[in-house]
Amino acid sequence: MKEKIKVNIAGRNYLLTADENSGYIEQIAEYVGQQIAQAEKMARSSAVDAATMAAMNIADSYFREREAGENLRRQLKEALDESASLKREISELKRENFRLSQGK
Repeated sequence: MKEKIKVNIAGRNYLLTADENSGYIEQIAEYVGQQIAQAEKMARSSAVDAATMAAMNIADSYFREREAGENLRRQLKEALDESASLKREISELKRENFRLSQGK
């Protein structure tokens, strides 16, 4: 169910509508506000420029985390493939061991 949530970002009030709970939305708004404040301090620029720089920093973090997630998924798939291969090999070795023990 959509919920209306009031947040303050960089000194401006916004009324947002979201499916998520208000605590989550407030946390995001706080993070964005911090990113804008940090960009304003570093560049000593206008609010629009600071918001743009904050958006670039947030997008950079997003893309880096997405790439890290894809790398982890790839590593997990490789580990699962290797595990399946090792299980097949163990099964074959058990069958061979059984055949050899029957031949005594």
